[in-house]
Amino acid sequence: QKMQERIKRIINTLDAKKAENLEVFDLTGKGYIVNQVVIATALNKKHSLALLDYLKAELKDTQKTKDTSKLESLFKI
Repeated sequence: QKMQERIKRIINTLDAKKAENLEVFDLTGKGYIVNQVVIATALNKKHSLALLDYLKAELKDTQKTKDTSKLESLFKI
C-alpha cells in the first residue's frame, strides 16, 4: 500500500510539471529487481533535469532516511 501511495506521488509530481506519456509498468513476479517502473517523456534535457530535481525533493519529504540520489541512476538523460 505504501508503494502505491509513492507511485501516485511520483505520477502527480511528473504530471504537474508537464511530463508527457506517463506510464506505470507492474513488473511484480517477472524476475526484475524492481516491482514497478514509471516512465515519462520530458520536453528536452533541461526539462528532464528539472523533473529529476522535483522528484528528489518530493520523495525526500516522504522518506528522509533513504538516499534519493539513487533516483539519478534510474533516469536516462
